[in-house]
Amino acid sequence: MYPSTHSYEAYRQAAVKFEEACKSAIPHYLNKFATDLNSSSKKWWSFMKHTIDKHRSSSIPPLLDTNTDLLVSEPLDKAELLNHYFAKVCTSSQNNPTFPMLAPPRVVMSQFHIYDTEVFELLSNLDAAKCCSPGIINRMLLEAAPSITSILAAVFNESLNTGIFPES
Repeated sequence: MYPSTHSYEAYRQAAVKFEEACKSAIPHYLNKFATDLNSSSKKWWSFMKHTIDKHRSSSIPPLLDTNTDLLVSEPLDKAELLNHYFAKVCTSSQNNPTFPMLAPPRVVMSQFHIYDTEVFELLSNLDAAKCCSPGIINRMLLEAAPSITSILAAVFNESLNTGIFPES
Protein backbone atom coordinates (compact mmCIF):
# COMPACT_ATOMS: atom_id res chain seq x y z
CA MET A 1 0.00 0.00 0.00
CA TYR A 2 1.63 3.18 -1.23
CA PRO A 3 0.72 6.66 -0.01
CA SER A 4 -1.32 8.78 -2.38
CA THR A 5 -0.21 12.20 -3.57
CA HIS A 6 -2.95 13.77 -1.45
CA SER A 7 -1.88 11.99 1.78
CA TYR A 8 1.78 12.80 1.10
CA GLU A 9 0.94 16.49 0.62
CA ALA A 10 -1.14 16.48 3.86
CA TYR A 11 1.78 14.83 5.69
CA ARG A 12 4.25 17.37 4.29
CA GLN A 13 2.06 20.31 5.37
CA ALA A 14 1.60 18.83 8.84
CA ALA A 15 5.37 18.28 9.13
CA VAL A 16 6.05 21.91 8.17
CA LYS A 17 3.49 23.18 10.73
CA PHE A 18 4.99 20.91 13.38
CA GLU A 19 8.51 22.17 12.64
CA GLU A 20 7.33 25.81 12.84
CA ALA A 21 5.54 25.15 16.14
CA CYS A 22 8.69 23.54 17.58
CA LYS A 23 10.86 26.46 16.49
CA SER A 24 8.49 29.01 18.01
CA ALA A 25 8.21 27.02 21.27
CA ILE A 26 11.97 26.79 21.88
CA PRO A 27 12.50 30.43 23.05
CA HIS A 28 9.51 30.19 25.40
CA TYR A 29 10.80 26.92 26.83
CA LEU A 30 14.33 28.29 27.31
CA ASN A 31 13.03 31.45 29.04
CA LYS A 32 10.86 29.41 31.39
CA PHE A 33 13.74 27.01 32.05
CA ALA A 34 16.14 29.89 32.84
CA THR A 35 13.56 31.48 35.16
CA ASP A 36 13.01 28.18 36.98
CA LEU A 37 16.77 27.60 37.42
CA ASN A 38 17.27 31.11 38.79
CA SER A 39 14.36 30.90 41.21
CA SER A 40 14.83 27.46 42.76
CA SER A 41 17.93 25.91 44.30
CA LYS A 42 16.29 22.48 44.10
CA LYS A 43 15.70 22.84 40.35
CA TRP A 44 19.30 24.02 39.87
CA TRP A 45 20.72 20.93 41.62
CA SER A 46 18.28 18.68 39.80
CA PHE A 47 19.50 20.16 36.51
CA MET A 48 23.12 19.63 37.58
CA LYS A 49 22.40 16.03 38.58
CA HIS A 50 20.93 15.27 35.16
CA THR A 51 23.64 17.21 33.31
CA ILE A 52 26.58 15.49 34.94
CA ASP A 53 27.02 11.87 33.99
CA LYS A 54 28.53 9.61 36.68
CA HIS A 55 31.29 8.44 34.35
CA ARG A 56 32.49 11.78 33.04
CA SER A 57 33.15 15.28 34.19
CA SER A 58 30.77 18.22 33.95
CA SER A 59 29.66 19.20 30.47
CA ILE A 60 28.69 22.85 30.59
CA PRO A 61 27.29 23.91 27.22
CA PRO A 62 28.85 26.83 25.35
CA LEU A 63 28.21 30.20 27.02
CA LEU A 64 27.41 33.48 25.30
CA ASP A 65 29.85 36.29 26.07
CA THR A 66 27.54 39.33 26.06
CA ASN A 67 30.48 41.72 25.57
CA THR A 68 31.53 40.16 22.26
CA ASP A 69 28.32 38.27 21.31
CA LEU A 70 30.45 35.16 20.75
CA LEU A 71 29.93 31.65 22.09
CA VAL A 72 32.65 30.47 24.46
CA SER A 73 33.27 26.72 24.38
CA GLU A 74 36.74 26.13 25.83
CA PRO A 75 36.66 25.14 29.55
CA LEU A 76 39.22 27.79 30.58
CA ASP A 77 37.38 30.51 28.66
CA LYS A 78 34.04 29.46 30.19
CA ALA A 79 35.58 29.54 33.67
CA GLU A 80 36.99 33.02 33.02
CA LEU A 81 33.65 34.26 31.69
CA LEU A 82 31.78 32.91 34.73
CA ASN A 83 34.45 34.34 37.05
CA HIS A 84 34.01 37.83 35.56
CA TYR A 85 30.22 37.54 35.73
CA PHE A 86 30.13 36.48 39.40
CA ALA A 87 32.76 39.08 40.34
CA LYS A 88 30.60 41.78 38.72
CA VAL A 89 27.41 40.55 40.39
CA CYS A 90 28.99 40.14 43.83
CA THR A 91 30.95 43.41 43.91
CA SER A 92 29.38 46.54 45.35
CA SER A 93 28.99 49.45 42.97
CA GLN A 94 29.99 51.88 45.74
CA ASN A 95 33.63 52.55 46.62
CA ASN A 96 33.05 52.39 50.38
CA PRO A 97 29.72 50.71 50.97
CA THR A 98 28.21 51.05 54.42
CA PHE A 99 26.57 47.99 55.85
CA PRO A 100 23.90 48.13 58.54
CA MET A 101 25.07 47.52 62.07
CA LEU A 102 23.67 44.32 63.55
CA ALA A 103 22.39 44.27 67.07
CA PRO A 104 24.71 42.46 69.49
CA PRO A 105 23.60 38.94 70.36
CA ARG A 106 21.48 38.59 73.47
CA VAL A 107 22.83 35.14 74.30
CA VAL A 108 26.43 34.10 73.84
CA MET A 109 27.41 30.45 74.08
CA SER A 110 30.89 29.94 75.42
CA GLN A 111 31.22 26.19 75.00
CA PHE A 112 29.98 23.78 72.35
CA HIS A 113 30.11 20.02 72.39
CA ILE A 114 28.98 17.77 69.57
CA TYR A 115 28.75 14.06 70.34
CA ASP A 116 29.66 11.18 68.02
CA THR A 117 26.12 9.83 68.30
CA GLU A 118 24.68 13.13 67.06
CA VAL A 119 26.99 13.17 64.05
CA PHE A 120 26.20 9.52 63.28
CA GLU A 121 22.45 10.22 63.55
CA LEU A 122 22.70 13.15 61.14
CA LEU A 123 24.80 11.14 58.67
CA SER A 124 22.35 8.24 58.88
CA ASN A 125 19.47 10.50 57.87
CA LEU A 126 21.10 11.65 54.63
CA ASP A 127 19.31 10.85 51.39
CA ALA A 128 21.71 8.65 49.39
CA ALA A 129 20.26 9.89 46.09
CA LYS A 130 21.19 13.53 46.71
CA CYS A 131 24.42 15.48 46.45
CA CYS A 132 25.66 17.38 49.51
CA SER A 133 28.41 19.36 47.80
CA PRO A 134 30.29 19.34 44.51
CA GLY A 135 32.22 16.09 44.25
CA ILE A 136 30.70 14.52 47.37
CA ILE A 137 27.55 12.46 47.21
CA ASN A 138 25.65 11.48 50.33
CA ARG A 139 26.16 7.78 49.58
CA MET A 140 29.90 8.28 50.21
CA LEU A 141 29.19 9.80 53.62
CA LEU A 142 26.67 7.08 54.50
CA GLU A 143 29.16 4.32 53.73
CA ALA A 144 31.95 6.03 55.66
CA ALA A 145 29.75 7.11 58.59
CA PRO A 146 30.89 4.47 61.13
CA SER A 147 34.56 5.28 60.61
CA ILE A 148 34.39 9.08 60.27
CA THR A 149 31.84 9.94 62.96
CA SER A 150 34.32 10.48 65.80
CA ILE A 151 36.73 12.39 63.52
CA LEU A 152 33.97 14.75 62.36
CA ALA A 153 32.74 15.31 65.92
CA ALA A 154 36.29 16.17 67.04
CA VAL A 155 36.83 18.56 64.12
CA PHE A 156 33.48 20.29 64.72
CA ASN A 157 34.15 20.64 68.46
CA GLU A 158 37.64 22.03 67.92
CA SER A 159 36.44 24.47 65.27
CA LEU A 160 33.45 25.72 67.25
CA ASN A 161 35.32 26.10 70.52
CA THR A 162 38.48 27.73 69.20
CA GLY A 163 37.01 29.62 66.25
CA ILE A 164 39.72 28.10 64.06
CA PHE A 165 38.44 26.24 61.04
CA PRO A 166 40.55 23.68 59.14
CA GLU A 167 41.79 24.84 55.78
CA SER A 168 40.31 23.16 52.73
